[in-house]
Amino acid sequence: MKSSWQLSLYLITVSCCVEAQKVVEVTHATAPERIQEVKITKRRRARLSPSPIIQTMNLDDIGIPVTWEVKTGIEDVTTTIAPVPAVQESTVVTVEEKNQPTIPTVRELPPPQPLPLDIPDGTPQHNELPKSEMQDRIETAKRDSAKKLVETAALFLQNNPEQVAFNLFTHDKKFRIGDIYLFVYDLDGICLAQGEQLSSGVWDNDFALKDQFGVLIVQEILQEARNPKNNGWVTYQWRNSTKRSYVKEVVKDAQTYVIGAGYYPHSKQDAVVGLVKGAVALFYDVIKNGLPVEAAFSVMSYPKGRFVLGDLYLYALDFNGLIVAHGERFGAINTNELDYKDAQGIMINREIIRKLREKGTGIWIDYQSKGARKRAYAERVVDAKGKDYFIACGYYPDSDKNHVTDLVSKAAYYLDQHGESQAVREFSKRQTSSAFIVGDLYIALFDMEGFCLAHGGNEELAGKNLSNELDEHNVLYVQELIKKAQNGGGWVDYKIKNAFFSAYVEKVEVGLKNYVVTSGIFPISTFETQVLLVKSALSELQKYSLQVTCGIFTNPESKFVRGDLGIFVMNTDGTFYVYKDRSDLVWKNLINAQDDRGKPYIKMFIEQALKGPGAVTYHLLNAQVVTYVEAMTKDGKTYIVGSESYR
Repeated sequence: MKSSWQLSLYLITVSCCVEAQKVVEVTHATAPERIQEVKITKRRRARLSPSPIIQTMNLDDIGIPVTWEVKTGIEDVTTTIAPVPAVQESTVVTVEEKNQPTIPTVRELPPPQPLPLDIPDGTPQHNELPKSEMQDRIETAKRDSAKKLVETAALFLQNNPEQVAFNLFTHDKKFRIGDIYLFVYDLDGICLAQGEQLSSGVWDNDFALKDQFGVLIVQEILQEARNPKNNGWVTYQWRNSTKRSYVKEVVKDAQTYVIGAGYYPHSKQDAVVGLVKGAVALFYDVIKNGLPVEAAFSVMSYPKGRFVLGDLYLYALDFNGLIVAHGERFGAINTNELDYKDAQGIMINREIIRKLREKGTGIWIDYQSKGARKRAYAERVVDAKGKDYFIACGYYPDSDKNHVTDLVSKAAYYLDQHGESQAVREFSKRQTSSAFIVGDLYIALFDMEGFCLAHGGNEELAGKNLSNELDEHNVLYVQELIKKAQNGGGWVDYKIKNAFFSAYVEKVEVGLKNYVVTSGIFPISTFETQVLLVKSALSELQKYSLQVTCGIFTNPESKFVRGDLGIFVMNTDGTFYVYKDRSDLVWKNLINAQDDRGKPYIKMFIEQALKGPGAVTYHLLNAQVVTYVEAMTKDGKTYIVGSESYR
């Protein structure tokens, strides 16, 4: 994660909040085990000393492993740490001190169960995509589960020794709910526990850890836990996706810890917040480095840059209403829109400025834009001279696939009734009221050779032949649209503007000429993202060898890792070639694996995929899992490709 590590060598030790003579006993264990002295050998980054005693050296220059002891700062007394015996789910842990009164036994508290979602187990048809209501329920369940898991862990830590609590938080599945796991930091940013299966991270100093947009993740976590401004919630980018975590401060024996747990909402609302927070971090980094703020605003305005995600883009204004950045309309920069009104007469930018002056932190505002409801999130920033700006991003919460199909059907009928010339004029009306531009939805019109006759989203594309246009996965997507239209119409998925796009097409015959009418949406729901990931993986596997594609799928920086989502590839015997970016399941045969309720879910994957694309539901890690699978045959071999998500 960092290019080189600076290590301060000095004598440090571990304290576990027990005296040197304490004994950890495990009820029902075969024999009590005494803590033994050990040294911790690390080859990763270590906590940096504020006052190094010996010297500082660069590990990259040494080229050899270094052994050191690690100080946690849990206690002033000096002792050592040892492996804690494995604790079974029903085990009760007690701590005894020689010649000291026995501490009362503390019952382990099970983590909260996620809310029921009423999704029946089995193999639903692949075209039964979850509705927006289901996505909202899934996010509500995950949000509540993360918060309850943190509250339970905080109570457990208050009533148990740190070594016992941190062991269970890291290793025991009772403290996991699907993809929701615990993490614990001290105030110096050192990770003391982490339940993520993909990597350890324990003992890493993450105080300066940044996400892909430059947000100092752990510093945000520590600040929110100690002085909550967002009810304990922090939003940041992690594993190429937006993550929301609930964090809580716990004080025990004069030591302060921060416990957290998070989830990936896969929603536009949280993607909007993530983009704005990333831009705010960039703004202050630019100031810190002595650069003019225009350097930050130019990055926010780049239409192919990191701050454009499908139909999401940033814009920024000073508090006098002057536009200083715009990711969609570059020509709007340096124009004043202080008095811009929506269809209901609300002065949007004045209202944003008023709310930010009153509240100071991030605010939401609802208004009308292009005939649809729009929500925008904004944060206030101040430059080195004290000048105020706001950075914002908005989205259309009511857009969905049903609106897309309705718009295409209406456009197809209009084209049939009024002909090409009038339809082209109507589909292209971006600056005036149009029945065919609704929020972020618009119509594009092609002939059967790929010539773009009208484009409601980007007028510069009209009048060009786009038949050889490639998407970001090197797919000739306009040709795919034409093929789909010729075969009766339907949905085509491809990737543009750093995001997956789902386009719906219909063929229209007007006289002797045929047309392709299309509109689309950037879906960020969990299940739709799973489907698009699998289809993209199948395309990759079709073009390249198994070895090459598996290397791509396991790369945590690749487009196939999206938060808790990833790709697995297996054969029909149940042997996994790749399982997200985890190495522990590669080449393992799991054909006889069963879920928490005894279901042979690997066999269910194979059965469903061989029948056709579809989803399989089952239960693991105290949560329901929905996995989308498809089969493909290449060079005489059949592969099962899938993506899973916890509900």
